[in-house]
Amino acid sequence: MENRYAGARREAERSPEFVDLIGTNFHNCGFRYPPTVIHAATDRYFTGADEQQYRPDPAGDPALRAAIVAYYRDAGVAVAPDSVVVTASASESYSHIFASRCGAGNRVLLPRPGYPMFEDIAVRNGLTVDFYDQRRSVDWRIDPDQLEAVLRPQTAAIVLISPNNPTGSVVSEATIRRVGGICERHDLFLVVDEVFSAILFTGSPLPRPAPLLPNLLVYTINGVSKLFASPELKVSWIAVSGPTDSRSRIPTHSQAVEDLLVQNDLFLSASSMSQFIVTEMFAGGMEFSRTMAAEIAGRRELMLGEIERIEGLSTVPTEGGIHLPVAIDPDALPAGTDDEEIAVKLLLNHRVAIHPGYLYGMDQPVTLVMSYLVPEDQILEGMSRIECYLKALKR
Repeated sequence: MENRYAGARREAERSPEFVDLIGTNFHNCGFRYPPTVIHAATDRYFTGADEQQYRPDPAGDPALRAAIVAYYRDAGVAVAPDSVVVTASASESYSHIFASRCGAGNRVLLPRPGYPMFEDIAVRNGLTVDFYDQRRSVDWRIDPDQLEAVLRPQTAAIVLISPNNPTGSVVSEATIRRVGGICERHDLFLVVDEVFSAILFTGSPLPRPAPLLPNLLVYTINGVSKLFASPELKVSWIAVSGPTDSRSRIPTHSQAVEDLLVQNDLFLSASSMSQFIVTEMFAGGMEFSRTMAAEIAGRRELMLGEIERIEGLSTVPTEGGIHLPVAIDPDALPAGTDDEEIAVKLLLNHRVAIHPGYLYGMDQPVTLVMSYLVPEDQILEGMSRIECYLKALKR
Protein backbone atom coordinates (compact mmCIF):
# COMPACT_ATOMS: atom_id res chain seq x y z
CA MET A 1 0.00 0.00 0.00
CA GLU A 2 1.30 3.45 -0.95
CA ASN A 3 2.17 5.63 2.06
CA ARG A 4 1.39 9.34 2.41
CA TYR A 5 4.82 10.50 1.32
CA ALA A 6 4.96 8.28 -1.79
CA GLY A 7 1.49 9.41 -2.86
CA ALA A 8 2.37 13.08 -2.36
CA ARG A 9 5.59 12.68 -4.33
CA ARG A 10 3.79 10.98 -7.21
CA GLU A 11 1.35 13.89 -7.30
CA ALA A 12 4.08 16.55 -7.09
CA GLU A 13 6.14 14.98 -9.89
CA ARG A 14 3.31 15.68 -12.32
CA SER A 15 3.98 19.40 -12.01
CA PRO A 16 6.49 21.06 -14.38
CA GLU A 17 7.58 23.12 -11.36
CA PHE A 18 8.68 20.06 -9.37
CA VAL A 19 12.11 20.38 -7.70
CA ASP A 20 13.81 17.24 -6.44
CA LEU A 21 15.98 18.40 -3.55
CA ILE A 22 16.77 14.80 -2.63
CA GLY A 23 17.96 13.87 -6.12
CA THR A 24 20.79 11.33 -6.00
CA ASN A 25 20.86 10.20 -9.64
CA PHE A 26 24.28 11.35 -10.83
CA HIS A 27 23.22 11.53 -14.48
CA ASN A 28 20.10 13.59 -13.76
CA CYS A 29 22.26 15.94 -11.70
CA GLY A 30 24.68 16.57 -14.57
CA PHE A 31 27.46 14.09 -13.80
CA ARG A 32 28.26 11.49 -16.44
CA TYR A 33 31.55 9.83 -17.28
CA PRO A 34 32.57 10.89 -20.84
CA PRO A 35 30.43 8.70 -23.15
CA THR A 36 33.16 8.68 -25.82
CA VAL A 37 35.41 6.67 -23.49
CA ILE A 38 32.65 4.19 -22.73
CA HIS A 39 31.65 3.86 -26.39
CA ALA A 40 35.28 3.26 -27.43
CA ALA A 41 35.72 0.65 -24.69
CA THR A 42 32.54 -1.11 -25.76
CA ASP A 43 33.75 -1.24 -29.34
CA ARG A 44 37.08 -2.70 -28.23
CA TYR A 45 35.29 -5.30 -26.13
CA PHE A 46 33.32 -6.62 -29.10
CA THR A 47 36.11 -6.35 -31.66
CA GLY A 48 39.08 -7.20 -29.46
CA ALA A 49 41.26 -10.24 -29.27
CA ASP A 50 40.34 -13.64 -27.93
CA GLU A 51 40.89 -12.59 -24.32
CA GLN A 52 37.77 -10.37 -24.43
CA GLN A 53 35.53 -13.41 -24.88
CA TYR A 54 33.21 -14.32 -22.03
CA ARG A 55 35.23 -16.21 -19.42
CA PRO A 56 33.47 -15.78 -16.08
CA ASP A 57 35.70 -15.66 -13.02
CA PRO A 58 34.14 -15.68 -9.53
CA ALA A 59 36.82 -13.23 -8.39
CA GLY A 60 36.25 -10.89 -11.33
CA ASP A 61 38.28 -10.00 -14.40
CA PRO A 62 42.01 -10.15 -13.52
CA ALA A 63 42.70 -6.90 -15.41
CA LEU A 64 40.01 -5.09 -13.44
CA ARG A 65 41.28 -6.45 -10.15
CA ALA A 66 44.77 -5.24 -11.07
CA ALA A 67 43.31 -1.79 -11.80
CA ILE A 68 41.54 -1.76 -8.43
CA VAL A 69 44.81 -2.73 -6.71
CA ALA A 70 46.56 0.17 -8.49
CA TYR A 71 43.77 2.53 -7.39
CA TYR A 72 44.38 1.59 -3.76
CA ARG A 73 48.15 1.74 -4.20
CA ASP A 74 47.86 5.33 -5.41
CA ALA A 75 45.90 6.05 -2.22
CA GLY A 76 48.71 4.56 -0.15
CA VAL A 77 46.89 1.31 0.64
CA ALA A 78 48.39 -2.10 -0.15
CA VAL A 79 45.83 -4.57 -1.52
CA ALA A 80 46.69 -7.91 -3.10
CA PRO A 81 44.96 -8.86 -6.38
CA ASP A 82 43.78 -12.16 -4.91
CA SER A 83 42.07 -10.21 -2.10
CA VAL A 84 39.64 -8.44 -4.45
CA VAL A 85 36.25 -9.87 -5.39
CA VAL A 86 34.21 -8.04 -8.03
CA THR A 87 30.45 -7.73 -7.51
CA ALA A 88 27.60 -5.87 -9.18
CA SER A 89 26.78 -3.40 -6.41
CA ALA A 90 27.42 -2.41 -2.82
CA SER A 91 24.13 -4.06 -1.92
CA GLU A 92 25.25 -7.33 -3.45
CA SER A 93 28.58 -6.98 -1.64
CA TYR A 94 26.82 -6.71 1.72
CA SER A 95 24.65 -9.70 0.90
CA HIS A 96 27.61 -11.84 -0.17
CA ILE A 97 29.55 -10.95 2.98
CA PHE A 98 26.64 -11.77 5.27
CA ALA A 99 25.81 -14.98 3.40
CA SER A 100 29.41 -16.23 3.32
CA ARG A 101 30.41 -15.25 6.82
CA CYS A 102 27.32 -15.37 9.09
CA GLY A 103 25.04 -18.14 10.26
CA ALA A 104 21.60 -18.63 11.71
CA GLY A 105 21.14 -16.65 14.92
CA ASN A 106 23.95 -14.17 14.21
CA ARG A 107 23.50 -10.45 14.71
CA VAL A 108 25.06 -7.47 12.93
CA LEU A 109 25.62 -3.97 14.28
CA LEU A 110 24.65 -1.09 11.94
CA PRO A 111 25.02 2.68 12.36
CA ARG A 112 22.00 4.86 13.13
CA PRO A 113 21.18 7.14 11.37
CA GLY A 114 21.79 4.99 8.34
CA TYR A 115 20.55 3.95 4.93
CA PRO A 116 17.53 1.67 5.53
CA MET A 117 18.37 -0.78 2.74
CA PHE A 118 21.26 -2.28 4.70
CA GLU A 119 18.93 -3.42 7.46
CA ASP A 120 16.73 -5.13 4.87
CA ILE A 121 19.75 -6.91 3.35
CA ALA A 122 20.85 -8.19 6.74
CA VAL A 123 17.36 -9.43 7.62
CA ARG A 124 16.98 -11.16 4.24
CA ASN A 125 20.19 -13.03 5.04
CA GLY A 126 18.72 -14.29 8.29
CA LEU A 127 20.49 -11.83 10.61
CA THR A 128 19.13 -9.83 13.51
CA VAL A 129 20.05 -6.14 13.41
CA ASP A 130 21.18 -3.97 16.31
CA PHE A 131 22.22 -0.32 16.09
CA TYR A 132 24.90 1.95 17.47
CA ASP A 133 24.12 5.66 17.53
CA GLN A 134 25.73 8.63 15.81
CA ARG A 135 24.48 11.73 17.60
CA ARG A 136 23.95 15.13 16.05
CA SER A 137 24.95 16.80 19.33
CA VAL A 138 28.52 15.55 18.82
CA ASP A 139 28.67 16.13 15.05
CA TRP A 140 27.41 12.62 14.27
CA ARG A 141 30.45 11.01 15.90
CA ILE A 142 30.53 7.39 17.02
CA ASP A 143 30.83 6.65 20.73
CA PRO A 144 32.84 3.38 20.89
CA ASP A 145 31.72 2.78 24.48
CA GLN A 146 28.03 2.95 23.48
CA LEU A 147 28.80 0.74 20.48
CA GLU A 148 30.40 -1.92 22.67
CA ALA A 149 27.54 -1.74 25.16
CA VAL A 150 24.98 -2.89 22.58
CA LEU A 151 26.92 -5.96 21.47
CA ARG A 152 25.29 -9.34 22.09
CA PRO A 153 26.92 -12.78 22.36
CA GLN A 154 25.51 -13.58 18.89
CA THR A 155 26.99 -10.44 17.27
CA ALA A 156 29.25 -11.40 14.36
CA ALA A 157 30.05 -8.09 12.67
CA ILE A 158 30.15 -4.32 12.94
CA VAL A 159 29.47 -2.14 9.90
CA LEU A 160 31.30 1.19 9.50
CA ILE A 161 30.16 3.56 6.72
CA SER A 162 32.66 6.34 6.08
CA PRO A 163 31.80 8.85 4.71
CA ASN A 164 28.47 8.01 6.27
CA ASN A 165 25.16 8.11 4.45
CA PRO A 166 23.23 10.28 5.28
CA THR A 167 25.18 12.18 7.98
CA GLY A 168 28.28 12.82 5.86
CA SER A 169 30.54 12.14 8.84
CA VAL A 170 33.96 10.52 8.48
CA VAL A 171 35.18 8.02 11.08
CA SER A 172 38.45 9.25 12.59
CA GLU A 173 41.61 7.18 12.82
CA ALA A 174 41.35 7.16 16.62
CA THR A 175 37.78 5.84 16.50
CA ILE A 176 38.73 3.22 13.91
CA ARG A 177 41.43 1.91 16.22
CA ARG A 178 39.03 1.77 19.17
CA VAL A 179 36.39 -0.04 17.12
CA GLY A 180 39.09 -2.42 15.92
CA GLY A 181 40.00 -3.16 19.51
CA ILE A 182 36.35 -3.94 20.26
CA CYS A 183 36.25 -6.34 17.31
CA GLU A 184 39.37 -8.14 18.51
CA ARG A 185 38.08 -8.48 22.07
CA HIS A 186 34.78 -9.95 20.90
CA ASP A 187 36.01 -11.95 17.85
CA LEU A 188 34.05 -9.84 15.36
CA PHE A 189 34.78 -8.96 11.76
CA LEU A 190 34.40 -5.49 10.28
CA VAL A 191 32.48 -4.43 7.17
CA VAL A 192 33.65 -1.05 5.85
CA ASP A 193 31.57 0.86 3.30
CA GLU A 194 33.67 3.47 1.46
CA VAL A 195 31.43 4.05 -1.57
CA PHE A 196 31.50 7.83 -1.04
CA SER A 197 35.28 7.94 -0.56
CA ALA A 198 35.81 10.02 -3.71
CA ILE A 199 33.49 12.77 -2.41
CA LEU A 200 35.43 14.10 0.55
CA PHE A 201 35.65 17.65 1.94
CA THR A 202 38.08 17.29 4.85
CA GLY A 203 41.23 18.22 2.96
CA SER A 204 42.89 15.08 4.38
CA PRO A 205 43.06 11.50 3.12
CA LEU A 206 40.24 9.22 4.21
CA PRO A 207 41.21 7.15 7.29
CA ARG A 208 40.87 3.55 6.10
CA PRO A 209 40.34 0.69 8.56
CA ALA A 210 42.03 -2.02 6.46
CA PRO A 211 45.62 -0.71 6.76
CA LEU A 212 45.04 0.54 10.31
CA LEU A 213 43.82 -2.87 11.54
CA PRO A 214 46.08 -5.46 9.88
CA ASN A 215 45.24 -8.21 12.39
CA LEU A 216 41.47 -7.89 11.94
CA LEU A 217 39.29 -9.43 9.23
CA VAL A 218 38.03 -6.41 7.26
CA TYR A 219 35.79 -6.40 4.19
CA THR A 220 36.04 -3.04 2.37
CA ILE A 221 33.24 -2.20 -0.09
CA ASN A 222 33.50 0.31 -2.94
CA GLY A 223 32.48 0.68 -6.58
CA VAL A 224 32.14 2.85 -9.65
CA SER A 225 28.58 4.02 -8.95
CA LYS A 226 29.90 7.10 -7.10
CA LEU A 227 33.58 6.92 -8.04
CA PHE A 228 32.85 7.37 -11.76
CA ALA A 229 29.17 8.44 -11.57
CA SER A 230 28.33 5.19 -13.35
CA PRO A 231 25.68 3.21 -11.45
CA GLU A 232 24.43 1.73 -14.72
CA LEU A 233 27.65 -0.27 -15.21
CA LYS A 234 26.91 -2.36 -12.08
CA VAL A 235 30.50 -2.88 -10.95
CA SER A 236 31.55 -2.85 -7.31
CA TRP A 237 34.06 -4.81 -5.29
CA ILE A 238 35.06 -6.18 -1.91
CA ALA A 239 38.69 -5.91 -0.81
CA VAL A 240 39.45 -8.42 1.95
CA SER A 241 42.24 -7.92 4.48
CA GLY A 242 43.05 -9.62 7.73
CA PRO A 243 44.89 -12.26 9.70
CA THR A 244 46.69 -15.21 8.22
CA ASP A 245 46.52 -17.24 11.46
CA SER A 246 43.38 -19.07 12.53
CA ARG A 247 41.28 -17.63 15.36
CA SER A 248 38.31 -18.84 17.37
CA ARG A 249 35.45 -17.19 15.44
CA ILE A 250 37.37 -15.31 12.76
CA PRO A 251 38.62 -17.17 9.68
CA THR A 252 41.91 -16.49 8.00
CA HIS A 253 42.08 -13.97 5.17
CA SER A 254 42.41 -16.73 2.56
CA GLN A 255 39.40 -18.64 3.93
CA ALA A 256 37.29 -15.46 3.93
CA VAL A 257 38.17 -14.83 0.28
CA GLU A 258 37.44 -18.43 -0.67
CA ASP A 259 34.02 -18.29 0.99
CA LEU A 260 33.25 -15.07 -0.90
CA LEU A 261 34.25 -16.66 -4.19
CA VAL A 262 31.86 -19.55 -3.63
CA GLN A 263 29.05 -17.11 -2.92
CA ASN A 264 29.88 -14.85 -5.88
CA ASP A 265 30.14 -17.83 -8.21
CA LEU A 266 26.44 -18.53 -7.60
CA PHE A 267 25.46 -15.26 -9.31
CA LEU A 268 28.31 -13.73 -11.39
CA SER A 269 26.22 -10.56 -11.55
CA ALA A 270 28.88 -8.12 -12.78
CA SER A 271 28.95 -8.54 -16.56
CA SER A 272 32.23 -9.14 -18.35
CA MET A 273 31.59 -6.17 -20.65
CA SER A 274 31.02 -3.79 -17.73
CA GLN A 275 34.20 -5.06 -16.07
CA PHE A 276 36.15 -4.44 -19.27
CA ILE A 277 34.75 -0.91 -19.57
CA VAL A 278 35.56 -0.08 -15.95
CA THR A 279 39.13 -1.32 -16.45
CA GLU A 280 39.45 1.20 -19.28
CA MET A 281 37.99 3.93 -17.09
CA PHE A 282 40.60 3.27 -14.41
CA ALA A 283 43.29 3.39 -17.10
CA GLY A 284 42.09 6.88 -18.01
CA GLY A 285 42.99 8.17 -14.55
CA MET A 286 41.04 9.82 -11.76
CA GLU A 287 40.65 13.31 -13.22
CA PHE A 288 36.93 12.85 -13.79
CA SER A 289 36.40 11.89 -10.15
CA ARG A 290 38.43 14.86 -8.91
CA THR A 291 36.55 17.30 -11.14
CA MET A 292 33.20 15.88 -10.08
CA ALA A 293 34.12 16.06 -6.40
CA ALA A 294 35.13 19.71 -6.78
CA GLU A 295 31.79 20.55 -8.43
CA ILE A 296 29.87 18.74 -5.70
CA ALA A 297 31.89 20.63 -3.08
CA GLY A 298 30.71 23.89 -4.63
CA ARG A 299 27.08 22.78 -4.52
CA ARG A 300 27.54 21.74 -0.90
CA GLU A 301 28.83 25.20 -0.02
CA LEU A 302 25.84 26.77 -1.74
CA MET A 303 23.37 24.64 0.24
CA LEU A 304 25.20 25.28 3.50
CA GLY A 305 25.01 29.02 2.79
CA GLU A 306 21.27 28.80 2.16
CA ILE A 307 20.72 26.91 5.41
CA GLU A 308 22.70 29.49 7.34
CA ARG A 309 20.64 32.26 5.72
CA ILE A 310 17.20 30.76 6.41
CA GLU A 311 15.89 31.30 9.90
CA GLY A 312 14.91 28.11 11.69
CA LEU A 313 17.28 25.74 9.86
CA SER A 314 20.58 24.32 11.08
CA THR A 315 22.94 21.54 10.14
CA VAL A 316 26.28 19.90 10.88
CA PRO A 317 28.50 20.51 7.82
CA THR A 318 29.24 17.22 6.10
CA GLU A 319 32.75 15.81 5.66
CA GLY A 320 31.84 13.70 2.64
CA GLY A 321 29.05 12.14 0.59
CA ILE A 322 26.05 13.79 -1.03
CA HIS A 323 23.37 13.93 1.69
CA LEU A 324 22.76 16.59 4.32
CA PRO A 325 20.49 16.22 7.39
CA VAL A 326 18.89 19.60 8.16
CA ALA A 327 17.23 20.22 11.54
CA ILE A 328 14.27 22.56 12.00
CA ASP A 329 14.08 24.67 15.14
CA PRO A 330 11.16 23.24 17.19
CA ASP A 331 10.06 26.82 18.00
CA ALA A 332 9.45 27.37 14.27
CA LEU A 333 6.91 24.53 14.10
CA PRO A 334 3.41 24.02 15.48
CA ALA A 335 3.39 21.60 18.40
CA GLY A 336 3.24 17.98 17.32
CA THR A 337 4.48 18.56 13.76
CA ASP A 338 6.62 15.67 12.53
CA ASP A 339 9.05 15.30 9.65
CA GLU A 340 6.72 13.24 7.44
CA GLU A 341 3.99 15.88 7.71
CA ILE A 342 6.49 18.58 6.67
CA ALA A 343 7.78 16.47 3.77
CA VAL A 344 4.23 15.84 2.51
CA LYS A 345 3.25 19.52 2.74
CA LEU A 346 6.40 20.59 0.92
CA LEU A 347 5.48 18.19 -1.88
CA LEU A 348 1.81 19.05 -2.18
CA ASN A 349 1.95 22.80 -1.53
CA HIS A 350 5.43 23.76 -2.76
CA ARG A 351 6.34 21.00 -5.25
CA VAL A 352 9.70 20.33 -3.61
CA ALA A 353 10.93 16.90 -2.51
CA ILE A 354 13.06 16.15 0.54
CA HIS A 355 13.17 13.06 2.72
CA PRO A 356 11.77 12.93 6.24
CA GLY A 357 14.54 12.05 8.66
CA TYR A 358 12.71 9.09 10.15
CA LEU A 359 13.49 7.11 7.00
CA TYR A 360 17.12 7.07 8.17
CA GLY A 361 16.41 6.51 11.86
CA MET A 362 16.47 10.15 12.92
CA ASP A 363 14.04 11.38 15.54
CA GLN A 364 14.45 14.69 17.40
CA PRO A 365 14.77 17.46 16.52
CA VAL A 366 12.61 17.30 13.39
CA THR A 367 15.06 16.63 10.56
CA LEU A 368 14.83 16.79 6.79
CA VAL A 369 17.38 15.03 4.57
CA MET A 370 18.45 16.78 1.36
CA SER A 371 21.04 16.25 -1.35
CA TYR A 372 23.51 18.82 -2.66
CA LEU A 373 24.22 16.61 -5.67
CA VAL A 374 21.44 18.48 -7.48
CA PRO A 375 22.26 21.45 -9.77
CA GLU A 376 22.72 24.88 -8.23
CA ASP A 377 19.55 26.40 -9.68
CA GLN A 378 17.49 23.60 -8.11
CA ILE A 379 19.24 24.10 -4.77
CA LEU A 380 18.39 27.81 -4.78
CA GLU A 381 14.80 27.27 -5.90
CA GLY A 382 14.18 24.39 -3.50
CA MET A 383 15.63 26.20 -0.51
CA SER A 384 13.58 29.30 -1.38
CA ARG A 385 10.40 27.22 -1.29
CA ILE A 386 11.36 25.73 2.06
CA GLU A 387 11.93 29.25 3.35
CA CYS A 388 8.45 30.24 2.15
CA TYR A 389 6.98 27.24 3.97
CA LEU A 390 8.66 28.20 7.25
CA LYS A 391 7.66 31.85 6.96
CA ALA A 392 4.04 30.89 6.35
CA LEU A 393 4.03 28.99 9.66
CA LYS A 394 4.63 32.25 11.52
CA ARG A 395 1.61 34.05 10.09
